[in-house]
Amino acid sequence: MTQLSIESAGEVARPDSVIPESLVRVFLALPVDRPFTSAEALELGAVYRVLRLFVQHGLLAHPIRGVYVSPSLPDTLELRLTILKLVVPK
Repeated sequence: MTQLSIESAGEVARPDSVIPESLVRVFLALPVDRPFTSAEALELGAVYRVLRLFVQHGLLAHPIRGVYVSPSLPDTLELRLTILKLVVPK
């Protein structure tokens, strides 16, 4: 049985294309130290198409609908709880 991890969530084969410089600037505006919602990403200038491109290139993980996270963050229980708190109603 295959285990699902933050690193493999939403993983897609990496394309051979290069990310344009304008999108690199958008990527650099995104948080790298914590998970963030797609709504937060939109406020920072990253539309869904761009977020999908970042996931395809392995720059972001998409562990659950509406949440993105840097794959460089360690996959811990605390991180998973933080991710869930972003989308689960209180």
